[in-house]
Amino acid sequence: MALLNILVASQDVSLIVADKDTKEILARYNIPVKYLRPFHHYHCALTLPRKKDPAGAKLYATLVRKASIIPRYAGIDYTGLEVFLGGLNEKLTEPEGPVIAIARIVNNIAAYEQEMMSRPPDAPPVPLTVANFPDPVIEEFDVPRVTNQGYPQVSISSGPDEKVTWNTSYLFQGRDGATAFSDDTALVIEYFRSKSEIEGQPKPLGFSVLPLTSRVYRRLLSDSCKNGVQVKNLPIQNTDLKTLSGEAPTVHLGLQLFNSEHSSRSGQLVRKNSAGKQRAAGRLTVLETGNNSSRFMNIDDGLYSP
Repeated sequence: MALLNILVASQDVSLIVADKDTKEILARYNIPVKYLRPFHHYHCALTLPRKKDPAGAKLYATLVRKASIIPRYAGIDYTGLEVFLGGLNEKLTEPEGPVIAIARIVNNIAAYEQEMMSRPPDAPPVPLTVANFPDPVIEEFDVPRVTNQGYPQVSISSGPDEKVTWNTSYLFQGRDGATAFSDDTALVIEYFRSKSEIEGQPKPLGFSVLPLTSRVYRRLLSDSCKNGVQVKNLPIQNTDLKTLSGEAPTVHLGLQLFNSEHSSRSGQLVRKNSAGKQRAAGRLTVLETGNNSSRFMNIDDGLYSP
């Protein structure tokens, strides 16, 4: 078994793979920090040649270089769209084990749905940044211009329980398509079973689509929704998963326009009150400060396509 150690210096980030028992270093990947665009999620396949292994050592990792300031785009009053994904609303009849949720914003949902349906079974769930070591070049970390693939962000794995839960946040900035509210724009969340050691790519389990229309944008800007909105029953489509009630599963999530330029203030769709307690409203935990609760407005009905 191997261990992964991550060292961050002012000029480089080093990913070191070592034998758990002997502590022998098996591979080292040094990446200049200047190669990484702030806040972009790099889903990497890092390849390092080895003397007795023609294929070399390959490490798959997601890298995000965070900065203290989030860029603000001209003419836009907010710096990003924050999405909090809670989990499934009901238990599954046949749990699939740990599940990952990959979220992205696409500017043409009809075209992207066609792409999902025609995707080969062995295709990776996210586009990979392939970098060759020991001397990677900056061009390998170029970020493509916004396409209809969006810039996907990957959640941590859920637990293996019947009721899948993530409690994870995604922050989409202007260049991620977060400013493109229109009739064709949507948040897409794709679900995959985490692969085992004997499997190839993760198994697709279905997807959810939340249109990001001008109506949603106006709702997010309204005074009543400054603390976010809640979507309680977003369906998972194109799935074989079933809940104990015999229906296809649904997920609950929250949305909030992020106005601060300080990245340390993100991740606040779930907060604690002054007593350190949390309270649930519907199926999504919301913040409470003193005697005044900040509730998510329910925008279930008519917001998304069944």
